[in-house]
Amino acid sequence: MASLPPSAKSIMPPLASSSSTTPPRPTLFGDNFGWCTWDAFYLTVDPLGVWHGVKDFADVGITQKFLVIDDGWQSINFDGDNPFEECEKFRKYKEGSLFRLEAYPYDKSRAKKILLKAKELEIARKARSRAIQAGLRDLSEQLPHSGGNESCSGLKAFIKDPKTTFRGLDDVYVWQALCGAWGGVRPESTHRDSKLVPVKLSPCLTGTMDDLAVDKIVEGGIGLVRPDQAADLYDSMHSYLSKAGVSGVKVDVIHGFDLAKAYYDGLSKSVVKNFKGIGIISSM
Repeated sequence: MASLPPSAKSIMPPLASSSSTTPPRPTLFGDNFGWCTWDAFYLTVDPLGVWHGVKDFADVGITQKFLVIDDGWQSINFDGDNPFEECEKFRKYKEGSLFRLEAYPYDKSRAKKILLKAKELEIARKARSRAIQAGLRDLSEQLPHSGGNESCSGLKAFIKDPKTTFRGLDDVYVWQALCGAWGGVRPESTHRDSKLVPVKLSPCLTGTMDDLAVDKIVEGGIGLVRPDQAADLYDSMHSYLSKAGVSGVKVDVIHGFDLAKAYYDGLSKSVVKNFKGIGIISSM
């Protein structure tokens, strides 16, 4: 209770006064300041940009206790690819690559220059290619993939570097969707039974969720594992992340489907096992 902000404390007494209600346990970062990469980078998030973002706070004396690497860190996979790896920009990162930061100039307007060319993902990809051809370099190419500590690379290396460099940065969270990713799990990509399921939006979502990602799910369906395999799905994802030093997940696309209860149960079990039972942030 002592660590809760006043707004949260104001609702606690009524909850605690009920013998049938157990007061919710506050998260470890309830009083702490953190930063989410989404508004700065959207889907163009990369190691150099994230590093500069954390450094900007540190340079003005702001202690950032946690970092959320939002949508865009995951890989977009084809048949035969590892479905749970980070994208190439993070996968190629070598430990210590950014310690000589002055060697890697950074255009802070890069993400906006790319994304202002388009409102949605498909057009944004074309805009990104045009921007690179026009001389706006892809910053991931500036990272010395052959330098740094070759024995530690990928997401694990990138999470380790800022946590050991910036005082007070204790936790790093990453984005995921309730069913894994926006489109779910690709059938036959794992040993679990998954299949494409047609999607029909509720009247509420139809009127409020104008989003290309949602449109694509409606168009192509969503890959779902059997309800009894949900816990196994999450454990496969979260055990990989936990070993990489990730403290928890920001779970998005939770606006529901018929199997949601089983998925929530599986998610809870995996968070308890891999993230101390508290490493979760609820998104839209």
